[in-house]
Amino acid sequence: MKIRIALNLLFLILSSCGIQDGRPNGVFIRVQNNSDVNFTGVIVQSGNVEKAFGSILARSKSDYKEFEYAFKYAAVWLQAEGQGLSMAPNDYTG
Repeated sequence: MKIRIALNLLFLILSSCGIQDGRPNGVFIRVQNNSDVNFTGVIVQSGNVEKAFGSILARSKSDYKEFEYAFKYAAVWLQAEGQGLSMAPNDYTG
């Protein structure tokens, strides 16, 4: 009985990490593939943080990934039909 109570308490503590006032910290970003080809190896960089989104099928969306910050311009790298594609801003202020 004591073990069950301790495990339940531990679960509640761990499941609430990163959430304050019922809201998560940071922002969530997802990638939408609005093309007719599949994307593979999708990586998004927002600020100094890169996160891998994996493969995104044609006409579908990825799962959300949590970032500390989201900027208007983010860098994206991916493969589409075996060809590497990238979109990276070279001037954040212009």
